[in-house]
Amino acid sequence: MSSRASSVPCDDNDDDFGDVFTAMDSSSPVHAPKHARDEDAEDEIDLPPNVETVTANGNTVGSGAPNPNVVQAMKRLAARKKLRTEQQDELKSFLQDTVTVRECKLFIAVMANHNAIDKIVVSQPSFKVSDELEKNINIYAVAILLSSKISSYKGNTATKHLMDIIKKYHFDLPPNIKCFPAAMGRVKACAQKALTQKRSKFKKLLAASVHETVRKGKLRRLPDNKCQHIFDLARSFVEGTECTISIPLCCRIAVMRKVYVKNMGSNLWDRLDASLASIHDKAAGNPKQLVKAFKFILESDQKTYGQADAEGNDGQDVLEDVDTFQEGVDNFIRAATMSAASSAQPDEESSEGTAGAATSGATLPS
Repeated sequence: MSSRASSVPCDDNDDDFGDVFTAMDSSSPVHAPKHARDEDAEDEIDLPPNVETVTANGNTVGSGAPNPNVVQAMKRLAARKKLRTEQQDELKSFLQDTVTVRECKLFIAVMANHNAIDKIVVSQPSFKVSDELEKNINIYAVAILLSSKISSYKGNTATKHLMDIIKKYHFDLPPNIKCFPAAMGRVKACAQKALTQKRSKFKKLLAASVHETVRKGKLRRLPDNKCQHIFDLARSFVEGTECTISIPLCCRIAVMRKVYVKNMGSNLWDRLDASLASIHDKAAGNPKQLVKAFKFILESDQKTYGQADAEGNDGQDVLEDVDTFQEGVDNFIRAATMSAASSAQPDEESSEGTAGAATSGATLPS
């Protein structure tokens, strides 16, 4: 039996730091990294080209020597872009500037460009209605005035329909024209002029249909059997337009002639608007009653001025309904009228009973 004192068994995990101290005793002294520099040498660190630093008083300093390779590359690029000599000199100076100076120069250049663009926009010629736009305005002006759906020939109604069509189809209009009231005013003036010219033309055609010209331009009323037939009159209305002769169109022209003959052309369009309003009131908004009333007026015109035209045509080749072009205009006017009526409905509810009583006893010709 050994006389040496037995040692107390020890678990290796009892001393977690034993290996650490053993490693410390056998390791070499720690030396400073070779790349470390003294604090006193910080101001000797070279800055990258054109990189700024901020001093204690808030000023910025930086290296004024750009990378030579960058300078040469920019010079070649300036030559390819065909910069003028003074512009290339400005580029050389720009490359020597600090980042802050460059940003300021770029900002100033952007503002100068804005000023130049503003001068260009101001110096542009004012908007003029093009020939293409004027042509389309005249085409649709006729279609609107000859539509069986229009409720008023004067005032703002016809003009609004025409302007809405122009805005919808955007006939040769510049972008964002709605933002320029003066330009839109010129378009509206052209639309109003077209409607006025068409109304004047139609009135002269109505006069010629029941009159003959005597000396010094005076008109003399013709006997009914010598007056122009409705189909001949309709042909003169649509000549040179996109419209075609149809029963609904002849009905409207018959209404025009009836009002013209009754008043000998005096205040024709005002009286015609009043007559249309009366017909609509008596029909109480019933489409079938309206069609019936207009056809009755057409039949009365034919009885007065003849059943057949000068060529013996009694209307068999006349369209029963409007063509595709006129149908599109009619649908547009109908939708606009319905929209206006629905928006005005709340204001008219209070007078609905009175209006109904006024029209309940009205009758239309059968």
